[in-house]
Amino acid sequence: MVGVVNYFFSDSNYSNKEEQLQEYIILGDVHNQNKIYAELIKEDSSNVAHHFNFIATHFKIASEYDPSSLELKSSNNKLVEYYTRLSCHPFDEISDIGKFGRGVCFFHLGLAEESLSSFVGIHNQKMDYLNFVYGSYFGFANYDKAVEYLRIEIISNPTNKLAYRELANTYKRYEKPYELLSFFQDSTAFANTPNKVKRYTYFYLRDVEGYSKAIFSRFFSGVNAIGFMGALLILIVWFVYLIFIHKYLKKRWLLAIEVLFLGMFFAFGTSILTDFNTNVLGFKFEDLFFHDFLYSVIGIGMIEEFVKIIPLVLVMIFSKKLKEPIDYIVFASISALGFAFVENLIYFDEGGLSTIQGRSLSSTVTHMFNTSLVAYGVVIGKFAKKRNWLFYFGFFYMLAAIFHGFYDFWLINRIARSFSFITFIWLLISMVLWVSMISMVMFFAGLTSAYVISMKRDDWVTFELPDAFYISSILIVMSSISIFISQKLIKKNKRTESIIFLLITFVLGISFMWQQYAGFEELRNVGLFFTGPSSTVSTSFIIGITLMHAFHVIAGILVLLVVIYNHFKYKYKSDDLLGFELGAIFWHFVDVLWIYLFFFFYFIR
Repeated sequence: MVGVVNYFFSDSNYSNKEEQLQEYIILGDVHNQNKIYAELIKEDSSNVAHHFNFIATHFKIASEYDPSSLELKSSNNKLVEYYTRLSCHPFDEISDIGKFGRGVCFFHLGLAEESLSSFVGIHNQKMDYLNFVYGSYFGFANYDKAVEYLRIEIISNPTNKLAYRELANTYKRYEKPYELLSFFQDSTAFANTPNKVKRYTYFYLRDVEGYSKAIFSRFFSGVNAIGFMGALLILIVWFVYLIFIHKYLKKRWLLAIEVLFLGMFFAFGTSILTDFNTNVLGFKFEDLFFHDFLYSVIGIGMIEEFVKIIPLVLVMIFSKKLKEPIDYIVFASISALGFAFVENLIYFDEGGLSTIQGRSLSSTVTHMFNTSLVAYGVVIGKFAKKRNWLFYFGFFYMLAAIFHGFYDFWLINRIARSFSFITFIWLLISMVLWVSMISMVMFFAGLTSAYVISMKRDDWVTFELPDAFYISSILIVMSSISIFISQKLIKKNKRTESIIFLLITFVLGISFMWQQYAGFEELRNVGLFFTGPSSTVSTSFIIGITLMHAFHVIAGILVLLVVIYNHFKYKYKSDDLLGFELGAIFWHFVDVLWIYLFFFFYFIR
């Protein structure tokens, strides 16, 4: 899909840069947007809008870098120096452009006083975008000044869509719903108002009709044909895949389509629950580390997983076609796929098609995986011997919400975004690693499913987990922490310290393997064996599953040895950590896999 888009929207297909720029905006291609703005500035250096957008796209690109990287600091400094030189020009028009650009740079860098000082020095205080920047500057500190400057900007520059958006956000920030309602009387203002602001207004005023329109327009009003086709392509690929992996689902394709559309329909309920959470309970994103983690789990994870599981519950109540455990997993995945389709429409509208890779390979799969976890709890509750379905459902629902929130947290929180391994950037780059890890997840999911089903056997024996398994869990968590520290140190060019923590990770990995062996010995000492006349089904399963995980840990240790060797050979630098990060991702993965297995055996015996 990306290749097709790039072909049809290549440079040769456009007669002018403005048309080309619009397509790059649709695609969400910030890098090429920045290049076009640079070319437009060369053609018309007096156009303030081009300078403003050139700087804005520069800092969007800069957000992709590690905040501590020297390359980022150098790039930002060059931009500030460029506009500083312009600000010293003898002609006022050029000097004003330089002061404006310099002020906008400081604004993006969070240097408020320097930014305001630069703006105040501008001779032409009526220049385009200046009042918009003033309004944005005062938006969090002085309501009256922010509104005044933004209104002036809209009157003098009615094509500045950002000014409309910022004024609407200012009204919302200071909880002025009636001012917003009056603002909506202008069709241009209404069209450029963010959807969440519209929903806030109608929610506050208890306007059901307006609120309903705002919810549905959120998903469909701004979607272009390319974005829709991208979302549809992702939907079709994964839906066909789910149909083919389940032999008997082909005979129930009509039910599968119904569940798919139910997943789409209930996706709209997410907005209602989110708005209630934000506007009534006051629980919202605030860019605070621990607060935002809780918000990600409760305000995002719990809400979305609740919405996605409703179609499966309806099928369970009104249909008798779910018979096997795999049925619940697959239909839950289909419901999540419908939900993801609607969500993709939003992201393709807001972020362009540059997000298609992450949405198709990461986000959509994550949605299906998390909802499958909830369905897994339903399966255990329905088919397990004890049939304590409420406990299992609640446990796996919370587990899915935590996983969901954990995933989103590392994408939305400003501090967390600096921890690059969490975002799975290199996971998406390396398809081999991604596929292998997904295969491993499916492998262990199959083993644990067989474990749950076998619990119904009469010869099933309940057992206590060996103490060594508790110790090994602590060791493997410590190993994840140590390799994380090692990665952060190498990014700061502290090679010696990084190697020390990498060696600590290796020692902890070996210690984990030793404790696994000690755990097997503990089971043998109490008469529980893997095979033979004294073996039981339960101990065969636990030893077999942990042994298979041990083989994957051995693979991880081999990966660590390669990383250590390359580290000693000076192969890793602060701006060249591909091999290190891929190795770290795999190590974190086997660590998380063991934690899952440990809690699985702890609660389900």
